[in-house]
Amino acid sequence: MARFVCLQQTDMKCIIAYSSVTHMALIIVGSLRNTSMGEWGSLGVMLSHGLTSSGLFALAGLNYDKLHSRSLFLQKGLLSIHPKIALLWFLLIRTNMSVPPSINLIRELIIIPRVISLRS
Repeated sequence: MARFVCLQQTDMKCIIAYSSVTHMALIIVGSLRNTSMGEWGSLGVMLSHGLTSSGLFALAGLNYDKLHSRSLFLQKGLLSIHPKIALLWFLLIRTNMSVPPSINLIRELIIIPRVISLRS
């Protein structure tokens, strides 16, 4: 549900926070399933989430310092002004969305079948 809320947001920090909520929900569900693979997958999502979300929040703060706004609409020309920062944004967002070959995708693919299965 929080992923659909992300689609309607225009504030960068809100988008990062809502995506963080979805990762934390996946971690909790994987841990509560009480299987070794679920806990191992949760640990991996925790690790990648800590690196990715903190990087995204740092970049959002950096953009706020430069533009004095957190609105996505004012971030349009970032690629032409700061190409290295735009590349970092792209890589971190890609990892946050669990696009292959990120560690998030691998760990989510470990957790989700354990959550769906009826066996313990």
